[in-house]
Amino acid sequence: MVSTRRRNSGAGSALKRAWDSSDASGEDYAQSEDEYQDEPKTRKPSSSKRQKTSRSSGSNFKSAADYSTSEDDSSESELQTRKASGSKQKKTAKAASSIAAIAKAKTPAKPTRRGKDLSLLPTMPLDILYEILGQLSPKDLVSLSQTNKLWRSTLARLLFDNACQGCGTKKGKVEIDWYLLRRVCNTRCKRKHLMYEPKFSTIFPGENKGVLQYVLHTYTGVTTRGYWKKSKFYWDVDVSAALDQEKTLQGKQLEEWKADAVRKIEQRDAMVATYKEWSEHMAEMSSSDAKANREKRLKAITQRFLGEGYELVDIERTFSTNTAGIHSGTPHVTNAVWTRLRPQLEIRLVKKRNQRLEAELKPAVEERMNILRELFSSYLDRTVQPSARYYFPPIEVFRPHPDFLGIIEADKDRIITAKDFELIVNNFDKYLSDYQEEKKEYLKELVPKDRRGAGVEHPCNLARHVFRRVDPKEHSFYWSSTYEKTGKMEDDVLVGWPMIATHYYSISSSLEVRPGTFLKMPARFGYNLNVSKTSSQLIALAGLDPGTATVQDMDAKNLRFVNDDLETAAGYPVFTWRSALGVSCVLQRNLYRPDESECNFRLATDEEDAEAKVNEELLRPRRKARSCNHCSRNRLLPADAFTRTAVIEHLQSDHELADTKETEDYFVNERCRHAFEAPVSVVVPDVQKYKCEMASCKCQSIGYRRFTKEKIEDHVKRWSSYWYGNPIGGTHYTAVPSGRDAPTEHQCEL
Repeated sequence: MVSTRRRNSGAGSALKRAWDSSDASGEDYAQSEDEYQDEPKTRKPSSSKRQKTSRSSGSNFKSAADYSTSEDDSSESELQTRKASGSKQKKTAKAASSIAAIAKAKTPAKPTRRGKDLSLLPTMPLDILYEILGQLSPKDLVSLSQTNKLWRSTLARLLFDNACQGCGTKKGKVEIDWYLLRRVCNTRCKRKHLMYEPKFSTIFPGENKGVLQYVLHTYTGVTTRGYWKKSKFYWDVDVSAALDQEKTLQGKQLEEWKADAVRKIEQRDAMVATYKEWSEHMAEMSSSDAKANREKRLKAITQRFLGEGYELVDIERTFSTNTAGIHSGTPHVTNAVWTRLRPQLEIRLVKKRNQRLEAELKPAVEERMNILRELFSSYLDRTVQPSARYYFPPIEVFRPHPDFLGIIEADKDRIITAKDFELIVNNFDKYLSDYQEEKKEYLKELVPKDRRGAGVEHPCNLARHVFRRVDPKEHSFYWSSTYEKTGKMEDDVLVGWPMIATHYYSISSSLEVRPGTFLKMPARFGYNLNVSKTSSQLIALAGLDPGTATVQDMDAKNLRFVNDDLETAAGYPVFTWRSALGVSCVLQRNLYRPDESECNFRLATDEEDAEAKVNEELLRPRRKARSCNHCSRNRLLPADAFTRTAVIEHLQSDHELADTKETEDYFVNERCRHAFEAPVSVVVPDVQKYKCEMASCKCQSIGYRRFTKEKIEDHVKRWSSYWYGNPIGGTHYTAVPSGRDAPTEHQCEL
């Protein structure tokens, strides 16, 4: 560490000596002022003369005579003033003011410092100058460079600034090229100004390439990696300046310029290693200081949070020196800084604390949830049949309720038994009722305002409102849906309360019960606007009012519908109103023409209606869409559904029921409603059909769809001409032998 004495003997002493020259000018000013004073008897000795007398005698203190003389003169002056008349006082004051004005006008200008300032400092021997400047901090060096025009700021800015000298940007990679002695950005200025030596003739046609030996150059370009001694890159501005000098200077001046340029390049080459070492040292010092500051700041914030009652284990897991708010800033966290930082840091600490507590409590929570699940299942076994059981949600839905949380998340050392849930079990009816009402209100809010109408009927009961189940695991665009990816129509087409209430996902959702703690909850629902519009069209075709028609009204009509754009191998499909909604969900999904619709349904003729219903009587008993009404648990999922024959055999063998009745002993599972109402085909014999083979076409989601020759070519041209051009038989479509698919096998792959 440099001593105080050594530091004061450097530039500080030089500055002090320069400003000492003001004493002489002060004496001259005092003398000139004394010359204009009249009435010497009343004049006090000038302070400058007293100081001069003191310095000449070698003492800084006044003598007693000085004070006595001054006092006597003052007394005599006061006595004379009292004796003067009033008119004489006015005359004296006027004369004094005139003399003062003359003195002010004739006072000579303050003399200059006469070469005693810092202008000679740069001419000092380098060893002494380096010794002086070596005692100054970088900030003082920058300040010193601004005190005189001879001190250029280029070097200081080159060393300490962080902006590009070309464009001024501070973004991206801005670094010093010690061979060019420039701080420039790598993305803009280097690409614009850096010239590769072999391209000199292209950039400067007709110019003398020999001038490059007098221009600073570097060995790395924009895209080069590492150091390439044989490759030289020049700054185009420097090259232009050198060419101008070569053309302007002549004779001895030109030779001196060349020698000076060569000397500068040699000095540059000799100092590059030193420059780089200094730069690395400064970067290391800066990094070390910043690291120390961050550690001090982290320690200060840690102490603050410990004082607020947080535990050290949570603080250490949450914060580090790289945390936003800690990574930069002063090491001392004042009250003002703490007030600003605490809100943004505390929420992160709370989340980490909650996550730690959740992990510690997890075994106890799982054990308590198992007790609650068993109690809930036993309650449903006692109170409802399976046909009503699957309307109720899983017990996890109620976990965020305060009544449940108080027991489930009690202290881990507390032993929880079924008796602790007794009050909850007694109120299961209320919890379930509140849940159903809340769900209906939520669905009501999903309906667009322009489609709500003025009726009193709940939207879940109206046939024109179609909802969809939202899978939070699917991160898709607005036009995409679960049906397009999985082929499960029940995800996108839910119409009526029975279908809506029985469908749910039990997967991780975004329900945050407290900061940092999430629970698994059933997925939410959405409103399927396009299919809802199709539903209104079907209701109108059925002769009902779309604004008031209920799901029961459409089921009572029991009508069938046909879409003339859809055909099968043996004929064409006939739909119930629910299956028509299902296929419209696919047909209306067009990314490039979202306003166009293929859902031009018509009402089936009497012959089509009759033939379709006959085929349905043959096909529906074979579809896995029924569940047992006596199996209390784990037989209500679509994968566990029975055909009608299978469920009757199950009732006879497992439950010993000889006489079985539908809706009483078994029922159509609403989760399998689309499979149960899958369309059937009306046969049109002796017609050659074709199948679309384009992988990107929506036909892959409608497995039964077939075309005539004319329609398949029009289909390929209309929907896939952007990728495929003209349709090619055997590539874009293939022929299907007539009668290959029997009518009883025509089922949508849903």
